[in-house]
Amino acid sequence: MTPISKSGSESIAGVDTGGTFTDFVFIVPGRAPVTWKCASTPSHPEQAVLAGMKHAIDRGWLTAPFRLVHGTTVVTNTLLTRSGARVALISTQGFRDAIEIGRQNRDRLYDLSPSRAEPLVERRMRFEAAERVDWRGAVLNGLDIGEIRRTLKLVSELNAESLAVCLLFAYLNPSHEEQILSLAAEIGIPVSISSKVAPIQGEFERAATTVANAYVAPVLQSYLTALEPPARRLGASAVHVMQSNGAMRLPPEAGHMAIHSALSGPAGGVTAAASLARAARRRRLLTLDVGGTSADLAVVVDYRPQAAQETHVAGQPLRTPALDIETIGVGGGAIARIDEAGALHVGPQSAGADPGPVAYGRGNQITVTDAHILLGRIPHDVRLAGDTPLHVEAVARAFADAGRAAGMTPIDLATGVIEVANAEMARAIRRATAARGYHPSGFTLLAFGGASALHACELAEMVAMREVMAPPHPGVFSAWGLVQAVKLTEVVRSLPAGCSSPGPVEEMDRLVNRVLNEMRGQLESSLTADGIALRGLTWQATVGLRYEGQGSHIPIPLPTPGVGAAIARFHRSHRRLYGFSAPERNVEAVQVGLAVQRGRPPRLPKPQLPTKLARPAGTTCLRLACTHEAPIFHREELAVRQQLPGPCVVVQHDATILVIPGWVAETDLMGNLVIRHTAED
Repeated sequence: MTPISKSGSESIAGVDTGGTFTDFVFIVPGRAPVTWKCASTPSHPEQAVLAGMKHAIDRGWLTAPFRLVHGTTVVTNTLLTRSGARVALISTQGFRDAIEIGRQNRDRLYDLSPSRAEPLVERRMRFEAAERVDWRGAVLNGLDIGEIRRTLKLVSELNAESLAVCLLFAYLNPSHEEQILSLAAEIGIPVSISSKVAPIQGEFERAATTVANAYVAPVLQSYLTALEPPARRLGASAVHVMQSNGAMRLPPEAGHMAIHSALSGPAGGVTAAASLARAARRRRLLTLDVGGTSADLAVVVDYRPQAAQETHVAGQPLRTPALDIETIGVGGGAIARIDEAGALHVGPQSAGADPGPVAYGRGNQITVTDAHILLGRIPHDVRLAGDTPLHVEAVARAFADAGRAAGMTPIDLATGVIEVANAEMARAIRRATAARGYHPSGFTLLAFGGASALHACELAEMVAMREVMAPPHPGVFSAWGLVQAVKLTEVVRSLPAGCSSPGPVEEMDRLVNRVLNEMRGQLESSLTADGIALRGLTWQATVGLRYEGQGSHIPIPLPTPGVGAAIARFHRSHRRLYGFSAPERNVEAVQVGLAVQRGRPPRLPKPQLPTKLARPAGTTCLRLACTHEAPIFHREELAVRQQLPGPCVVVQHDATILVIPGWVAETDLMGNLVIRHTAED
């Protein structure tokens, strides 16, 4: 893994592949950064990535050698479309069906006919091993090598393309899994073992995560094989893949641990948000990333993105290090439809990049983007992503046809589409804040992604927020996070049961520090093997704490004084999250985490902002509660501290920003457009 250049002499290409557009940020030392967007190529995502980099090189925006940092949707799309490898599973005898039994949790508590996503491995592809390790990691029954060879022969005969191995308590003693890994080399298929993929407590979650990794790993490996060699021929000195936790990995490791990239793209945006929060002195940010396919939300508190214990993608529970990101299927390309009962729905189905919204000239199903165009929120002469013209007449015809079928006027239908999309996003905002112990009114809403700032002011009003911020390049903000990433890796490991207080806190300290030292030694060896100098690295440790008898824990930063100080912070965090604390109860340490980062993000030049006040470039017929002839401003012409009272629309090549009545926008010294609520409550 190539370290970030201290001298600032290294060029960087940050590339974020979305469902509709692929976003680029190019950093060349001594020059102003360049951003660009192009349509994604869903069937072969690497084509858009390579075409964009070649386009930048041809125009001098990017010079070799450069470092490519990539956020990809390959893993997510593979899970969503169920297009992964044919997987076999070996589990401890008696636990073959644990992955199907799962937990008794119900996402929809009052649904009389609940359903769950089917396991990624069918039952006839699940096998058992007559072995047993106890809760301390001691071997009770050894592995029968002959039995495993026979099982592997069956796996091969059933044409399995990938193998998952998840044995009981393997996170404490991985020896049996490692033996199976060695024996499986004979059948020549990729193998995922739980002690590497997810060395954590929770048999079901560990098995589900390991199976998911086996399911997507061959797909991601194939994609990276198609991407890396041509990228190097273009001049890439190294290729890094963003992980769900904001860390970077080289293609070989990223391919083997593919499930760690499930939230690759959204993690880039949250990484950039944390950097912006510190620069803009906003201690609490709620990020809203609305792209073409989905909307992603996350909380940044005290300049730190929050971590998640568990994430869900396409119905699959994943226990890997990840940022806490809430995702809903409502983006600019979300398709609007009316059901048999006459109710209007928006998403989760998306028009994607092909055919895209009606406004792209190929689609025939109305979307959120089309509704914005009909209502004048996106001016009709705007070119999406800088070069995609709008087919306004096609949009008008599509809404006329759909409105006629629904017994609605085109304007009423378009207004309803926006209202339904806003309602879904507002619910997600409340989940992202209230469910984590925060009230949204204490946050600034950071709107990025191509469509976020079209909804931001209305959403802020709906949840009692009073400030919205749009960064200088909202449509490619996640790609900005990729070029700013400095976290190299992060690992977690579960602790043996029985590590609790009261009792000598020193004993907990000794155990936690022993495990952390082992983890650090392994990470240092791995980093050294990748050619990374250990000098200048920053190590950040966390300990997962819970009250004795609880099923989940809270990750707490491990301060210098040790576990005792972490326990005091745990009580405070528990009160914030759940409304109470119980200092009299025993506290267990169940998990430790260790993250390592190098240096600081590359220094980006301050924007050169105009000093002359911008004048409107035209007007748009903006239909809100009433119709307005609203002025249109070009973002790059806005002067520092210039105030734009709503209603108005601000356009730029990668996004459109709507300022509604009762709000006023102002450009700050960093180039952010800060929009504040001014109307009296």
